[in-house]
Amino acid sequence: MLSLCAFVFVHNFTGPWPQSIYDTVPERIWFLGHVIGGMLFGGGVIVTTCAEWLVHIIYALWMLLVFAVWRGFIDLTTQGRALEAVTTISNNNSNKNNDKDTTDVSKPRVLKEAPEVMNERILRNVICCVLVFVLYAIKLLKPGTLCFL
Repeated sequence: MLSLCAFVFVHNFTGPWPQSIYDTVPERIWFLGHVIGGMLFGGGVIVTTCAEWLVHIIYALWMLLVFAVWRGFIDLTTQGRALEAVTTISNNNSNKNNDKDTTDVSKPRVLKEAPEVMNERILRNVICCVLVFVLYAIKLLKPGTLCFL
């Protein structure tokens, strides 16, 4: 957990390594990797939660349902605005890059200010992470089944 947190913080403050990876790998490959990873993770969570439910840990299933409703709510309310913001940023970057020489990939493209919808999604994604953490805590601790003497 600590190494994952360190990885996220380092890349948050210094940018990705190598810097040119976003320009080198096509966007559709990033999308495919994201979708496959999401399906594998989501499928694993759903299957293991259903297995927990079969052995009478009902709280795990309820937590999964709370997570699903929350995730569906945040995606439905912010996905369109987030897509518009990303499209606007991409269009602005491509217009700026058409005017300049784009062969220098050593300088990172820095977004001066994130659109408000992105900040909203970050906060909502943190809440999703907390819900998944609680789900796994329920699976690990199995409330109502373990007796501590």
